[in-house]
Amino acid sequence: MNRVTDIAARAHTPTEALVKFATSLAYADLDAGARHAIKRHTLDTLASCLAASRKRVTRIATEVIATTTAAGPIPVPGPPGRFDALAATYLAGPAGHGLDVDDGYRAGSVHPGAVVVPAVLSAGHERGTDGKTALTAIAVGYEVAARIAEGVIRATAKVKVTVDPECDGAYPRLRAARTRVVIADGRSFERKVDEPLGSPANPISDDALSAKFRGLALPVLGEVCTCAVEDLIWKLDDLGSIAELNEAMAG
Repeated sequence: MNRVTDIAARAHTPTEALVKFATSLAYADLDAGARHAIKRHTLDTLASCLAASRKRVTRIATEVIATTTAAGPIPVPGPPGRFDALAATYLAGPAGHGLDVDDGYRAGSVHPGAVVVPAVLSAGHERGTDGKTALTAIAVGYEVAARIAEGVIRATAKVKVTVDPECDGAYPRLRAARTRVVIADGRSFERKVDEPLGSPANPISDDALSAKFRGLALPVLGEVCTCAVEDLIWKLDDLGSIAELNEAMAG
């Protein structure tokens, strides 16, 4: 799609380009060939969903979702029952790839249909979306999935994994690893770790574990709530109800 290239040229970052593309693409931007291709991919993805809908794994997943979540208005290709948008997508998505007969994008080593089509159909059903809008959303989904996958593949080309003789010789006594990072200006940084922090051979102290908790929780909960939650966890066996801990972490 030329529109992708045009937007990318004006964007400062790849993420900005994808966001602008996803939020601005209109049905009129899709030529006849693109519209037909999306219909082909939708047909192929739904065939895959339907074929896997009677398989044991899909049946088990459907039964579990039906008994653990409230019913919703959205049907899933194949199995009986109606679900909310998230559950419907969860059931149809894995089914779409369950038999591995769905479409694939080789350059990104990804199967976009199973990720995109069920999500669009579920969200579109819930919102009363018309066919042109749904088709456009599927086009956006395919483009974004393919370009992210391509980016990941390109990034992996920068990573080289080899067997370090010293680390290999210490296994299984140690779970050692050596990492070397070379940056754009040619400088390199290297570190060897014999045992990961937290393993039996390299235990993490309570203070260090609390520091890790605070570092991860503080941006989400704020200082006051983070300290309160940490205190509740260390006094877990004194709580009258576990709901107290859950409520302390609620947004």
